Amino acid sequence: MTAARANSLAIAIYAPVGRDALLASELLVRAGIEAVPCKTFSELEAQVEQGIGAILLTEEELTPPRIAWLGDWARAQPAWSDLPMVVFSSLPGGTRLRGLSQLQEAANVSFVDRPVQRRTFLAAVRSALRARERQYDSRRAIEARDQFLAMLGHELRNPLSAVRFATDLIMRQNVPDPWVAKHAATIERQTTHLNRLVDDLLDVSRVTSGKVTLRKERADLALLAARCLESLHAMAVAHGVSLTRRPEAGSVMVDGDVVRLEQVICNLVTNAIKYTPRGGHVEVSISGRSGAAVLVVRDDGIGVPPDQLDAIFEVFNQAPTGLDRTKGGLGLGLALVRALVNMHGGVVEAYSQGAGTGSTFTVTLPLAVTSAREAPAPHAAAAIAPREAGRRLVLVEDNVDIRETLAELLALDGFRVEAAGDGPQGLNRIVAVNPEIALIDVGLPGFDGYELARRVRTHLGGGLILIAMTGYGQPDDKARAVDAGFDEHVVKPVSLEDLSSAIERTRRKKAERGGGEHPANAGDGQGGPALRAI
Repeated sequence: MTAARANSLAIAIYAPVGRDALLASELLVRAGIEAVPCKTFSELEAQVEQGIGAILLTEEELTPPRIAWLGDWARAQPAWSDLPMVVFSSLPGGTRLRGLSQLQEAANVSFVDRPVQRRTFLAAVRSALRARERQYDSRRAIEARDQFLAMLGHELRNPLSAVRFATDLIMRQNVPDPWVAKHAATIERQTTHLNRLVDDLLDVSRVTSGKVTLRKERADLALLAARCLESLHAMAVAHGVSLTRRPEAGSVMVDGDVVRLEQVICNLVTNAIKYTPRGGHVEVSISGRSGAAVLVVRDDGIGVPPDQLDAIFEVFNQAPTGLDRTKGGLGLGLALVRALVNMHGGVVEAYSQGAGTGSTFTVTLPLAVTSAREAPAPHAAAAIAPREAGRRLVLVEDNVDIRETLAELLALDGFRVEAAGDGPQGLNRIVAVNPEIALIDVGLPGFDGYELARRVRTHLGGGLILIAMTGYGQPDDKARAVDAGFDEHVVKPVSLEDLSSAIERTRRKKAERGGGEHPANAGDGQGGPALRAI
């Protein structure tokens, strides 16, 4: 749907035989409603694709191929849309339902019987357009929500970055005082938790509005589960919960988005840990049976009332925990799990006998067609080769706390750091220093990080490693960063491990393309410093 037609209340008419199109157009125009007659079905298709308020067509023109196209289009509509279709009909009701049942199951279809009564016809059209206006209102509300959430995420991620870097600095000092170490660990843990809440909030918004695209590949679900359990081991220990994985026989291969499948597993296991009291148990198993991959997360925690088993997958819905809210969360994790599993063509189900009986969550996904031997090795964090210290790096960040704390961390890893607080200062420093690496915040005063990247590329070419740091993490934000000349895009609050990985990936890519060393470092025979993962 084009921007110009995003709120169209015009009626597209397809009635090529007889006088129906002419009469309908005249009635609509006299009633102040825009009519768009279509001489061919292809013209009608074009109007629907561009955006239309409703369509009006005659029943005799609804051949099986046209019914199939309308049905496919209706099923592919965004969640807010339910395009009204008004059909001129003179067939008996029983015959009509048999002939149009396929379309009626997929689309919003109503009928106007011939001979057409002017009052009845206009009432049907106005009713369809009122429904379409409400759909447009829903779309605008969804867009406003998404824009608000994106801005909220950005505004939360900046202070989270400062807190995270400050905590990293404290922990890097190896302070002997156990009181300081204890509370620094608490800050780090809660910062990670808050960041996860922000990510879930934004992910639910994107998934439910159809803005997530899966990047599928063959992957071993058992290895993904093992990796998730390893990352959640510390959380389980902190909660006093035993976290185990039942041994499986061999690999269980699926076609899926590795990042999103790990998100499903981690959310289910995190949920189980949160709602299992100290001394309890959480068990994860993976198996392949009946042509499907099956993930089961079982706990002996607080359980779920049977009448709540479906509701817990709804957004902002949680199992009842009382007024103390000790378990935290926004009620987003399970909603995200169901949406992502459905996108993979799978099903997630919950089972519990009630309060105090524990819960079992079962995810069923289609097995990959290929055998385990054909599957690639699982993703692993790339080893970062140690490099000689002293490489130059320019950090451009307008948030003083982030700029100062991150600069100190980078200096501890051996970088010679130059810092700037806006676009013009950043350009001057980068051009003057000609560093190997520039870390640039996108939302800068003066001119933004995208403009800075473009100007830097004009002055220094492609040898410089440019990393965008931003609180905006949607796919179009990443695409915009690449278009501006950035090599990588990392989302705040970024860890030093994330920055290390981004820098090393860029170094490898430039080397593979024959870019070699950065000019400022050519001939020294050494690499640059690696950021230590915290």
